[in-house]
Amino acid sequence: MRRFLVLIGVLTACTFSSAQMLLVEPGPEDPSLLRFNPEFIARNGVKSVNGQAWVKRDGRPMVALDRHFLYRFGESGRLGYSNNSFGKPGSGIDTASVMYSYTDSGRLLQELHNDINGYYALRKEYDADGRSVHMQNVRLENLSSDRYRFVEGSSTIISDERYEYRTLNDTMWRKTFLNDRGRPYQEETFTRDRLGYLRSIDRLNLITQRRGRTTFTYDATGRLAERSEQTDLGKHHWTTWRWTYDSAGNPLTRDLLRDSVLVRHSEYLYAEGTLFLKAIITKNNETGLIDIVRYATTR
Repeated sequence: MRRFLVLIGVLTACTFSSAQMLLVEPGPEDPSLLRFNPEFIARNGVKSVNGQAWVKRDGRPMVALDRHFLYRFGESGRLGYSNNSFGKPGSGIDTASVMYSYTDSGRLLQELHNDINGYYALRKEYDADGRSVHMQNVRLENLSSDRYRFVEGSSTIISDERYEYRTLNDTMWRKTFLNDRGRPYQEETFTRDRLGYLRSIDRLNLITQRRGRTTFTYDATGRLAERSEQTDLGKHHWTTWRWTYDSAGNPLTRDLLRDSVLVRHSEYLYAEGTLFLKAIITKNNETGLIDIVRYATTR
């Protein structure tokens, strides 16, 4: 742990600001993914963020890996394009990319994915209240001989879901998932407290009757402090994420625990003055490695 702290000190020191480049919010989404703050991105004129993975083994220097990350943003600050490259082109494990399109009000309409298996799109529709009511997963033919140049051809619907919503009381509402035949198969029940903070999401598979639950707790300033998920209430296995923040709300640390055992500890580092994300350093207790991603921001 001492070497881990020394490594953090060598890379940079954290400073404070009145805005956050990264958001940590409650919900069903994967908490391990980076979520950029569109307001911060737009206000600071950020065009792109590039990342490269490094690894440090015990007693050895850091080594750069051939794994890169790219995020590009539009004028509104919303993410327009992202990719992860895992090797050299043609290696069979090269690039997976996503292009994002939005409504005028900023709701995500489509994610166009390109990976080694080809192109597919996740397409969404919304109701008048801005809630997602329809999502399709569509496999798309690329008429171009160049994998990285997309010319849309025929399409095949892989999955087709619709969602219905019902208000249960002042603090609870339910989302029902309908399959491609219009039949319900899953429910999610959301509960907020009297202050409006999301406290829990309860899941029920209507076919198998399997139940799961995700709970959320907050720090003294209302920032998400802990997310605990039990995917099957019949089994006593929990996955827990914990965060700490600086005084401006920038995430500083993130811990991942499984059944109360610390699996990974991450530190977020920011560039002095701009508060741009500079690195995320993670001590992986399963592998004994220190994983680092260094970031560079372009305006």
